[in-house]
Amino acid sequence: MQRSAVLLDLCKSCAARNNVNMLARLLANGGPAYRVPRLISVRHLSVNIADKKERTERQTERADVAIKPAVGAEVKSDIRLPHPIWKEDQLHSITITHKEPKQFSDKMAYYSVQAMRTGFDVFSGYKFGKMTEGKWIKRMIFLETVAGVPGMVAAMVRHLNSLRKMKTDHGWIHTLLEEAENERMHLMVALQLRQPGALFRGAVLFAQGIFVNMFSIAYLISPHFCHRFVGYLEEEAVKTYSMCLQVR
Repeated sequence: MQRSAVLLDLCKSCAARNNVNMLARLLANGGPAYRVPRLISVRHLSVNIADKKERTERQTERADVAIKPAVGAEVKSDIRLPHPIWKEDQLHSITITHKEPKQFSDKMAYYSVQAMRTGFDVFSGYKFGKMTEGKWIKRMIFLETVAGVPGMVAAMVRHLNSLRKMKTDHGWIHTLLEEAENERMHLMVALQLRQPGALFRGAVLFAQGIFVNMFSIAYLISPHFCHRFVGYLEEEAVKTYSMCLQVR
């Protein structure tokens, strides 16, 4: 029961966060490679000392909230980046949406994700046999090891670009790092339910070595394509976690 409860909370968190927060922002991004996001304006950057102090205190309060893993004693969260906290009514109001690909790069991103999903479905046993709790957990663990890569890679590329050009990145680096950290925390939760074996870890290492290099090259060539790719990847994640909730 405890394992199922943690699994349910993980699915709700992933489905809600993926559909509402980062997905909308990534799919809305377009234009030149390093364009300033429309959601950020000058007034957001002009905060006074009092605002900074209040925000820091609020973030500290969130970070110090005790969390209970599936096994072991009560521990303190190590999340220091600001992150959204979803309410129960927000979780139940989530609907599955889809951004139709229009440009050539959008279609490339969409069909690339579909090809990856097909292979992943076969690898995780999603396409054949009954989806047991063990299959769901292994699928989620592998998914989160991949999902945590794009935000970190994109943040690194933008960070280096900002250093070279000696210009501000207008908040994108922090946002992408927050996304990468969020995905890593999903992985940490899933690992409370199951510890993968050597073969599984080897597959993760192999997939990460390929994906990190390919995504880094792709982001240097076309950030727009990569943002669309992540958007469609998150769409598929929403479908997976929503399906898990429906069949639980």
